[in-house]
Amino acid sequence: MFKTHEALIKRTCGPVMNTPRAVAMDAFTSLGFPTSRQEAYRDCDLGPALERDYGMNLQRLSIPV
Repeated sequence: MFKTHEALIKRTCGPVMNTPRAVAMDAFTSLGFPTSRQEAYRDCDLGPALERDYGMNLQRLSIPV
């Protein structure tokens, strides 16, 4: 999702947020999600959290709540 919307995300955030993004994304791309052996919370299943569509409003559209 980040690569698809990178320009839009950077346009709506300041330099303090944008500067570390490239390094962080490169690290994530090379390392991937942590395995259960790499994390202290070994029994946490991220699958259900990642399946949900959080409906991020990247273009800041006016949406009635």
